[in-house]
Parts: sequence; C-alpha cells; structure tokens
Amino acid sequence: MLALSRSQVRPFSPAETAVVGRLADLLSHMLQARALDDLAADEAGRLGGRLDEVLDPSAHVLPLAVGHLMVREGLSEDEALLLLERRASECGRSVDDLARELLRSGADAAEP
Repeated sequence: MLALSRSQVRPFSPAETAVVGRLADLLSHMLQARALDDLAADEAGRLGGRLDEVLDPSAHVLPLAVGHLMVREGLSEDEALLLLERRASECGRSVDDLARELLRSGADAAEP
C-alpha cells in the first residue's frame, strides 16, 4: 500500500509510475468512448427526428398542394400559397384541411 503524507514523501517507483500511467490511459479511453457514445446518441436522436418528419405524410401536404396549384394554375409559390390561404379563410377552414382536400380530389378545392 502506498501511503503518502507530509512526513513520508517519496517519489513513485517505476512500477507505480507505470500503473498510474496505465490508469490515466484507461481513464482517457473511457472518457473518449463516453464522448463518442454521447455524440452518437445525439446524432441518432437528430436523425430519428428527421426520419419521423420525412415519413410523416401530413408534413408534406401543404407543399404538395402549393406545387399542384403552381402547375395547374401557372402561379408562383407565393401566389399559390396566398390562394390557398384566401380560399381557406373564405370557407372558414384551415389551410392544411383545404390542401388535403385539394390533393385528395385533384379537383378544384381551391376554387371559390
């Protein structure tokens, strides 16, 4: 056992120095592994959230409806979105609801 106190100060032996060095290396590797695990967990969470967003069809309804109107009516993106917003307001419906109907029917849900 190594007892260090003010009355008994001595340098580490080569064997003790080697043990301390190995312990320091082990601790360093453990900390690096923990940091990598944390980084991997953060990245997995971020990617999982993005995957949920990509796979959620409701997240794409409005952009698809806007694109549909752009092609069908020859509108810019802003004009198509304004048309949907205006029609939704006139009908007392949400923009998302009107967009879903437009995509579902492929008809004139955005027409007055």
